[in-house]
Amino acid sequence: LFYGRKEIPFDINADDGSFAVETMLHDGANHFVAAVDSGGVWIYSDTLTLSMGYNLRPQIRCWAKIAGTEVTLHARVVDNPEQAEVSYQWMADGENPGSFAISNAQDSVATVSLPASMPPGEYYFNVRVMTSNTDTVKARTFFTVDEDSVYAFDIRNDHAAWIDSAVVYGITPYIFVNRGEFRHISHKMYEIAEMGVNTIWLQPVFETQRGGQGYDIIDYFKIRKDLGGETELKELIRRAKYYNLRVLFDIPIKHTSFDHPYARHSIEYGESSHYYDFYQREVNNAPYSMHYKRNAFGLIHYFWPDLPNLNVYNSEALEWMMQACLYWVDRLDIDGYRFDAVWGLTAQNPDFEKELRKRLKSLKPELFLLAEDKAVWPPVFEERFDAAYDWTVGEQWVSHWSWQTDYQPNANPTIFNYRFEKARGRRLRDALTNNGRGYHPDAKIFRFMENNDTERFLPYHGLERTKMVAAFMFALPGIPLIFNGQTIGHPTHPYDTEFLFFNGFTIQSRDADGLFPFYQHLTRLRTGFPALYSDYFEILDCDPSDYILLFHRKHEDQNIITIMNMVAQKKEVRFSLQEQMEVEPGETLYLSDLISDKVIAVAEEQLDSVIVDMPGYTTMILLAGDQPVSVRLPQPDLAAVDHFILLQQNYPNPFNQSTVIPFTLARPQRVRIFVYDLLGRQVDVLCDQGFDAGEHNLRFDAADYPSGLYFYQLHAGDQRQIRKMTVVR
Repeated sequence: LFYGRKEIPFDINADDGSFAVETMLHDGANHFVAAVDSGGVWIYSDTLTLSMGYNLRPQIRCWAKIAGTEVTLHARVVDNPEQAEVSYQWMADGENPGSFAISNAQDSVATVSLPASMPPGEYYFNVRVMTSNTDTVKARTFFTVDEDSVYAFDIRNDHAAWIDSAVVYGITPYIFVNRGEFRHISHKMYEIAEMGVNTIWLQPVFETQRGGQGYDIIDYFKIRKDLGGETELKELIRRAKYYNLRVLFDIPIKHTSFDHPYARHSIEYGESSHYYDFYQREVNNAPYSMHYKRNAFGLIHYFWPDLPNLNVYNSEALEWMMQACLYWVDRLDIDGYRFDAVWGLTAQNPDFEKELRKRLKSLKPELFLLAEDKAVWPPVFEERFDAAYDWTVGEQWVSHWSWQTDYQPNANPTIFNYRFEKARGRRLRDALTNNGRGYHPDAKIFRFMENNDTERFLPYHGLERTKMVAAFMFALPGIPLIFNGQTIGHPTHPYDTEFLFFNGFTIQSRDADGLFPFYQHLTRLRTGFPALYSDYFEILDCDPSDYILLFHRKHEDQNIITIMNMVAQKKEVRFSLQEQMEVEPGETLYLSDLISDKVIAVAEEQLDSVIVDMPGYTTMILLAGDQPVSVRLPQPDLAAVDHFILLQQNYPNPFNQSTVIPFTLARPQRVRIFVYDLLGRQVDVLCDQGFDAGEHNLRFDAADYPSGLYFYQLHAGDQRQIRKMTVVR
């Protein structure tokens, strides 16, 4: 057997003429040719080529240890497939709250001495490991400083602080605009950021066979060309991060497309295929196995015939999925993954998920790992994922949303439109407490009203109840999702939607009900009040309780009481805050509704019997304090939508030679853009012409201008917008 230029002798099995040789594959294409001496005549086989889908590089771990005022940074090579020599280089992240000198920075163990006082926050440290084969691999860890202590990141259970206050906006790229691409999402990134979210989740961006939502992957290491390819996706990510938005990719690691080359090869060559065992072919008794189906080629799948299950016990197939996940974090610096249908993997090989967490969070510990799995199942949070879906226990209906009372196609029966009104309170309490069983102490619940698999909420509940439930959801513990189309009350199921928004027009231009500013207000409440993203949650008794739900959230001395009335009639609600609030005799407690600006004054002697008049289909989020607080909703200006212009921030900024200035027009009109220096002197006219509706980009060449601060101003009709930019030499 010839492997490249290497000759490997082998013995032929006398019974069936077969032979087997074990060898190590290398990066790229690996070519094999078998040669047999037949009576002095050499007979050569065809060439067998096996291509590694990823680079073979060392695998490393790093961690910090705290001992008094000294931090030791440790790095260890846990796998070195080519046994190459390695060297180390430690570096502090430039975004750390403070800076420190690193001793022994070129060793596997480095040290940092902590000063007596240091700014609170997370301190990240990177280690680069260089090999004698010219490979470079990275790892990263951090420690946290708070008011009382310093503690090191525990890769098994900890998560970065930003995840606590995450508000996710889900994006379906192919229907975001009509015949849309990544660049059309980029053009609306400013408005997405203005919505108040801080994280975007992109449904799969990898090459697929049929397009659409993109879960039938045929190449995990390439980006969909029909959406603009990798160049446009890089710009989308760059634009998102400019607006301080984290980016999550959506990746299915339980299955591939039926049309993936590995699946096709296994079908064509059967057991002779190297990839035959990459796919599940045996029925087992794992959870959800009642949903197994076998196609004509022996491939097992769940509900989707074109998505065959991977063999989750095949180490090579699992490493392939692992490398795909690592690849995009390393290449595009994304901020996490939503793991699609990972409940199927949890059901069969949950130990792999522990290794997945270690490998990913060794590369970037602040990653957000979101499981499309049940938050009610404790093992999901045991050294595996950071958050999981608000689904109920049960295997027959895998994705049973805890607020949904029944499964009905083309309907959306929930607790909030349940025909027995007096049962709504009890059902909702059960849904929020896992029927009284509670949740794993590390559980974070992914909350949603809509997602890529559900019916839309507004058409089945009306505007009043939609706002009621939205406010309620944003007041709950967990991580809230806004799915694209939700802020405009889009009526059709995602599978049946051709497009959501228009190229050249704002998201708000399709909002006829004032939902966009309402969600904008909720997201800002959510990220602005730590009590709303703390872990503390207590359901309080109230009267009546049949259709009223009341709960308490707190963080340090911040207390918030949320009340929801789930019926159309106005109700008087009585409850006690005697145990939750401390009020001095003769003092008054003010409950300020952060939604309506209503203020309820409660004297100290009334704490045991607080009375609130609740309008029908209403949620109040009441901030408790010794003074009234007013937080007003932004009001939409629908009359101005047709005249909308948006001058966006230039990129890159600061810049050296040239920069791009993007702007958007809601209708065709004449546009002039002027550039001014710091003294207000006009130094350039970038354009003075008519433009069609849509997104536009102009390039400003600053090669002849000195370093400094400049301003660019857009004139369109009677509107003016101005921004600043910085030239750095």
